[in-house]
Amino acid sequence: MAEASFTNQGTLIAGARAARLDGRPSEAWRLLGLAKDVGNASGMPAILMIEAELFHDAGRVEAAADRLHRLLDHVPDHC
Repeated sequence: MAEASFTNQGTLIAGARAARLDGRPSEAWRLLGLAKDVGNASGMPAILMIEAELFHDAGRVEAAADRLHRLLDHVPDHC
């Protein structure tokens, strides 16, 4: 990933998702960390979802569930 893209949260999130799907969880975690440092709250739902997927892939079901519960805090209440 090019250095210039390290300042774009959307690009970092997309790179993390691609790394996860390619079986490179370490790279995905690295990119998610950068996305958190660079970004704003609008990217948190995607970050939390990818984190949940990574934890689930690693067999860490409780940690994945925690991320999904945190994700609920970012979902608008339409009731």
